[in-house]
This record gives sequence, C-alpha cells and structure tokens, in this order.
Amino acid sequence: MYRAVASSSSPLPVPRQSKVVLQRQYREREGECFNALRDVINELTGEELQKRQEILRKGL
Repeated sequence: MYRAVASSSSPLPVPRQSKVVLQRQYREREGECFNALRDVINELTGEELQKRQEILRKGL
C-alpha cells in the first residue's frame, strides 16, 4: 500500500477564477439554455417568444 508523503513545502496555490469570470460563464450557459428552450417551444407550438419571462412561462 502506498501513502502520499506530505512535503514540507506548501503546495502550489491553485489559481481560482474570479467571481466576475464565474458569473460571465454562468450567464453564457444560462443564455444557451434559454435559446435551447425557446427553440423547443418554437418547434412544438410555432410561437416566436422573445422575452425570458415568456419563455419561462411557456416552458412550465
């Protein structure tokens, strides 16, 4: 059985993404999901929804 040996030097810091970058990535994914939902609604109903509120209401 092997065990990891703790070194006396501190481990290299892992670069953390800033909140701004994480928020931007979240908003991009959110936008992609809204577009996908809008496309599905359009395929099923033929409606061209523009506002997020309309998309969410119809998606429920």
